[in-house]
Amino acid sequence: MKVACVAAILWNAQGQVLLQQRDDSPDVAFAGCWTLPGGKVEDDETPVDAIKRELVEEIGFETSLDLWRVYERPGGFESITVVQYVYTGQIDVPISGLAVSEGQALRSCTVDEIGQLSIAYGFDSLLREYLAGRAAVDHGL
Repeated sequence: MKVACVAAILWNAQGQVLLQQRDDSPDVAFAGCWTLPGGKVEDDETPVDAIKRELVEEIGFETSLDLWRVYERPGGFESITVVQYVYTGQIDVPISGLAVSEGQALRSCTVDEIGQLSIAYGFDSLLREYLAGRAAVDHGL
């Protein structure tokens, strides 16, 4: 079975990305790990509608988004494959201006800091790739 999920890579003017720390509960997958804001696409939604809803629900933020990548990843059970939609957008407010409606905390991270954190869903390699591409674009490469 395939399940559609969405995630957002939100970057600030300093080239950092926003991460959300998952709840530290034994019944939560990747408890306490860091991840991207996002979630499951509901039956009546398109992926873009889902990511916009998730951002409002999780951090109280709206922005314009671009679809960056769609790929498949394991869903945690042998019978489930996640079709992951990854969107990107700029975040122009400080973390103190965002809500923490899901999870424990929010933080902005550089590519080096990402390597020191426990990142859920294999998003660490995805983030390194994205940030390397952004750095190349920012430097005209």
